[in-house]
Amino acid sequence: MKLTKLERLNLINQYLILEKLYPEEQETYSTLRTALEKGFEYHYEEAIEWIHDDFPEHNSEFVIDVLDMYSVILLSYSNLEDKGELIDSKVNFPGFDGNNETAFLGYARYFIRDLGRFDELKENATFRDFNSHRPMVPKYRRMVSAWKSTNDQYNLTIDDISTILNA
Repeated sequence: MKLTKLERLNLINQYLILEKLYPEEQETYSTLRTALEKGFEYHYEEAIEWIHDDFPEHNSEFVIDVLDMYSVILLSYSNLEDKGELIDSKVNFPGFDGNNETAFLGYARYFIRDLGRFDELKENATFRDFNSHRPMVPKYRRMVSAWKSTNDQYNLTIDDISTILNA
């Protein structure tokens, strides 16, 4: 990674401030500051390793579609008089895989926990941390497609729910 002297100066000043604000982490900040001051490019990445790569807008929209779909599934399921063969655990949002879909999982957590949206998914989550422990994105793509092709996306029948869940 390349940084200009001005970028390094800005980071050096930020680390000086952090050293004063957080004395318990002063040694870590001081070490990073020294690398920046001395121009040790090899260590620049350490100064920003905690900053994640961008999560593209289309991925955010996809996650919101998944959350919206599961919210509708839960509501429609709770309104069914005859739930047929469906069981509660099948209609709950399982989340995203923490190992292979980390960014998707992080955004879903952010949207649900930090923004306070889709509380019904939090209350009925299969896994409280929204980690499905298995890849879900390909399945969710099929499910969202099936959901969007229903007659009434926001009032699902038992057949609609089954079709979506089995996509």
